[in-house]
Amino acid sequence: MLPELLLAITFFLASSAIQAARCYLPNGAELNSTVTYMCPTNGALEGSMCCQSMDPTGFSGADKCLQVGNQAGSWLCLNDDGSLWRRGCSDRMWRSSGCMNVCANQSADNNGLTWANVDEPVATCDDGSFCCGPRSSIGGDCCRSGEGFWIVDGVESKQKPSSTSEDIPATVTITKTATSTDSLDGTDGVCSATITSTSTASATEACSTNRHTGAIVGGSIGGALVLAVLLGIGQCLFFRRKYRREAVNAAPTEHVQGVSVNVEKQDEQRYVGNSQFHELEGRARLHEMPSRAT
Repeated sequence: MLPELLLAITFFLASSAIQAARCYLPNGAELNSTVTYMCPTNGALEGSMCCQSMDPTGFSGADKCLQVGNQAGSWLCLNDDGSLWRRGCSDRMWRSSGCMNVCANQSADNNGLTWANVDEPVATCDDGSFCCGPRSSIGGDCCRSGEGFWIVDGVESKQKPSSTSEDIPATVTITKTATSTDSLDGTDGVCSATITSTSTASATEACSTNRHTGAIVGGSIGGALVLAVLLGIGQCLFFRRKYRREAVNAAPTEHVQGVSVNVEKQDEQRYVGNSQFHELEGRARLHEMPSRAT
């Protein structure tokens, strides 16, 4: 039972690690697996978006998975410098419902880079909409011209979602208060919040609050794995003691039988020895004959 349990746990962990490492840009190019990780998956969706655990160039820091729009599992990446990014997806073809088709077409930014070929920054506009490109350049120009889009069911939409919909959770607005000195560093948490203009809470507050939820979920999963391992070890020890007890109980019987056999052999040897001794006594009486001749 224990080997099967350990094998299942090993397979689960290995599968999770492999899945977490394989992320792709909209053009199908694979991202560096050493600096990317998958955001939590939504059971109703296939695949998931990916964020970076660190910037290999050292230009920026780590990301948080930030849920946007009206659909659970719709993730963008909130960097520790406060910028928002559309990065990779676990589906190479980007056809899974969990892939955010945001700033993922063949358009080019003002640097001449095609959005589908790179990690693309996403600007947040004052009205709660989004624009592709940095807010300091093309993204900001888009916002000021009112050409932003909203994210509905994981895709770009020109129609603003209703804030009264039951599918929309509590909302926050990303502000520039999220800096490298805020509590957004690392990848040990997930910032889950819908970005609209209906609230003044900062992204820092949203991510800080959500870190506790991530810790609870992570602790529950980790606790379940530890419990499974302990149960397997306990079962192994139980059967080991049982087999050892049976072996100990069986050993005296075999030992007694062995002694019985040895005793029989010793008695047989004594009997043979006594017979030889009597024969020697018989031969000793033959030496008295010469004395009678005198």
